[in-house]
Parts: sequence; C-alpha cells; structure tokens
Amino acid sequence: MRAAIYIRVSTQEQALEGFSVPAQRHRAAAFCDSQGWSVMGIYADDGKSAKDTNRPELQRMLTDADDGLFDVIVVYKLDRLTRSVLDLYEILARIDKRGIKFKSVTEMYDTTTATGRLFITLVAALAQWERENLAERVYFGMEEMVRQGSRPGGTTCYGYDTISGEMRINEAQARIVRHIFDAYEATQGMRTIQQMLEAERVPPPNKHWSTTTINYMLRNPVYIGKLRWNLRKRGKGKTGAPIIVDGRHAPIISKEQFDRVQRLLDRRRTLPPVAATSDFAYSGILRCGHCGYAMSGPSRKYKSVRTKYYACVNRQKNFKCSMPYIREDVLEDAFMQYVRRQLEEHSEGVEIDPDDEIDIDAAVTDLNRRLQLVADRKRKFQTMYVDELISRDDFLLRRAELDAEEKSLRNALDEIAATSEDDKIEVTAADLLEMLAGCNEADKKAIMHEMVKEVKIKNADRMDNGHMTLDIEVTYN
Repeated sequence: MRAAIYIRVSTQEQALEGFSVPAQRHRAAAFCDSQGWSVMGIYADDGKSAKDTNRPELQRMLTDADDGLFDVIVVYKLDRLTRSVLDLYEILARIDKRGIKFKSVTEMYDTTTATGRLFITLVAALAQWERENLAERVYFGMEEMVRQGSRPGGTTCYGYDTISGEMRINEAQARIVRHIFDAYEATQGMRTIQQMLEAERVPPPNKHWSTTTINYMLRNPVYIGKLRWNLRKRGKGKTGAPIIVDGRHAPIISKEQFDRVQRLLDRRRTLPPVAATSDFAYSGILRCGHCGYAMSGPSRKYKSVRTKYYACVNRQKNFKCSMPYIREDVLEDAFMQYVRRQLEEHSEGVEIDPDDEIDIDAAVTDLNRRLQLVADRKRKFQTMYVDELISRDDFLLRRAELDAEEKSLRNALDEIAATSEDDKIEVTAADLLEMLAGCNEADKKAIMHEMVKEVKIKNADRMDNGHMTLDIEVTYN
C-alpha cells in the first residue's frame, strides 16, 4: 500500500511531551516499513494548533488524497491529526470517498480492520451528537438575542447598514424602499415596479431586481422597526413559526402603511395580475349572478372617448351566459344606491345601553401585561436550560405550555381588534360614499378592494327608455 505520513507539533508540545517532528517521522516510517507500505509523502505542520483544520500541510495532504496519490494515512497519535471529533469525522468521511484508510501508530484507530471501522462508526455518532448539540445551543442563543431586540447576525436588510453591530438607516436605499411601498399601494403591480427600478438603474440588493425580491421587501416587518427571525430553515422552506419582536432600529415605513400594503398583498394573491393592477375599480370583485363566473373589464372608444364596461367571462369565452355588458357608471350608481339603502336600514332603531359598554383599553392592557409575563418566563426557562438547571425534556415541555398560553392571549387580542372594527362599520360605510365620490381611479380601486369582498350582479334589466337597472348583492370584507 502507498502511505502518507502526517506530522504535527506545536512549540509547547515539542518542549513538554517530546512529540518532535523527527521523532514522529521516525516512528511512523518504521511502522510503514513493518507493514510493507511504501511512503509516498510526508506532510508536517510545525508549530500549528489542532483547534481546526486550517493547516497548510493538512490541506495539501487532503488535496493529494482527492487526487488518489496514496492509499492510507499514518499518524503517530490521533491528536496529531485533530483534537475535534467533528473535524475527525469530516476528514475520515472525505478520504473514505476515495477509498483511503487511516491508521494511528500508537492507538487502535485503524480503518483497515473491522474493529477500526466500528470505531469510526462510533466517531460518526459522536460527531453527529456534537453537531446537533452545537446547533441547538446556537439556535437558543440566537433566539434569545432576537427576543431582546438584537440582530443575531446575517445579511443586513436592504435599507439599512450595520454599524458597530447596530442597524442604521441608509437614506439612499430607504428612499427606494419608500418608493416601492408607495408605488404598490398606488395599485402598481410588482412586475411594473421591477421594470421601473431596472429602467431607472436603481442598484438592487442582489444581482438584479425581481418580483420575488420586491414581494419579500413588502412583507418584511423590519421596515416598521421589527425583527423577524426563524422565518425559514436552511433548505427546508418556511417554518410556520417566525419570531417577530420590536427591534432597536428606526423604522423606514409607518405601521399604518405597512398594514395597508399587507391587506393589498393578501387580496391580490388570489387575483390575476391584470385584475389586481388595472384601472377598473370593480375588476377582481365583480361576479355574474347568472352563472357564477367573474366579470372582466373591457373598454370601448367612440370619438376618442373611452367607456369602461364589465362582461361575464363565461359569455365572452364560452357564449353560455345571457348577462349583458354593464357600463361602469351604471354599476357604480347601483352600488352607491345599495350602500345608501343599507345605511338607512342599519341606522334605524339602533340604541346602545351604557351598561353593556366594555372597557376595551383596560382589557387590551391586561392581555399585553400577561403576554409580557409569558415572554419573561420563556427567557427564564431558557436561561435555566442553558445553565443546565433543568433538563431538555423539561424545558421543551414548559416552552410548549407557554407557547399555548401565548397563542390564547394573542387570539383574545385579535378578537378584541375584530370587535372594535365591527363597531366602526357604520361610520366607515358612510365615509365610503364620500370618498368614492371625489377620488381618482387608482384610489377608488384601492378603497373598493379594501372594503368589499364581492359584488354580485343578480339581474340586469333594460327599461323602455334605454336605461339599465341592476339588482346587486354586496359582501364586505
């Protein structure tokens, strides 16, 4: 067999233990001679620590191993090669791919025999345990950093620079972030925004601007002063359990605008791109009451005057529906009358008993206080686990209990928020009529999609005088 001899010595070891380079070379060469092996090369790292594998001669030997220049690696003692179980496993796994064996002159570490291969199996198990244990400690440490409002490392988010470990706003990039949010809220689609940024040669956060990048930015709560962590596992997609807490950095976007954009994103996710970004206010929410199909928005021009219509898709494509073309101004008039009738009906006989009023602010304050207590207890148990005061099983059990309590408290807060919104329906609906009367097309569409889930045309009748009357039904968000 062709053998490679690896030698390592640090200055302290040479002085205290006598592991000199000549002594190791002599013993290893004598062993190879006794086995009838030919020495193809000697690799000696003089004065190098075994804390990692970043050693010139070790790396040269591993490169030669990849090239198949020898069949077995011989060391005087295992700790000459490495003192890390994890590093040992990775080295042995690498040379095993080339069919190269490993042998220690003074120890039983020998992959040329069945016993030696059993030992390597045990080493692999220990290496996996060390890797998983290290990953777990790192995970809990990073989680605690995030919960305390500190970034746990990683790439700095576009719009910020990292200075002395703190996130600081990069004003040039922040202007682009604000521009993207404003453009999307003005009903411009992601593809349109991407083309605009590329046309203006705006430096991208990655190699180029993409709709994926823009979507990630629009969804990222870091821009309202939050920290988000554990969104994805490396190579495993989304975790479904991201941690979002208040950060220490300044926001770029207001929370109000961020929330509006999230609602737009959620609605547009189920709409075709054209319906989401066209100037037809009812596109994407209008349905035919005859066949259930959506109604799209074609337009016609007569003497340079553009008139917008809505037509049943089933009629346009399959010729299987009798719903006539509906002019947008006729539809809008019917919609406004419908909303007015609903306001009049709901405003009659509505009385509020003062005894039934609930102190919502006090309830929210109490729920937030209890959430803070849960967070404090989580940190306490995590510290106890890191300090080995409780077992891992006990820690996971307590954390599961606290997660369940936290979820219950957050659900209660969501219910209060939903109830509060329901209490404002009349005011919002009344304001809707005034807003729609004087706004532009883009704002009108944004308001409609914010307020309305579906407008269904149940029937359309043309009167003797040529005018059309519509029977509609509105479902609100």
